[in-house]
Amino acid sequence: MNKELDQEIYQQLKIIAKKLMSNERNNHTLSPTDLVHEAFVKIKFPDNSSIQSDHYVFILARQMRRLLVDYG
Repeated sequence: MNKELDQEIYQQLKIIAKKLMSNERNNHTLSPTDLVHEAFVKIKFPDNSSIQSDHYVFILARQMRRLLVDYG
C-alpha cells in the first residue's frame, strides 16, 4: 500500500471514529484518534497482504466498534 492510500484510509477511519464516538457519553476517555490507533494495534495485517483498501476500512471500523462495546 502506498502512503497516499494509507493517508486516505486513515482519514476515512477518523471520520468513522468520530461518528462512533458521537454515540458515546460526553466524558469518554477515548478520542476518535485514540480509537483509530487502538484498532490498528488490535488487528494484525500480514505485511504482504493483498487486502483491498475498502476491506481495511471495514475490518478496522468493525474493530473500533468492538473496542467501544468492550470499553463501555
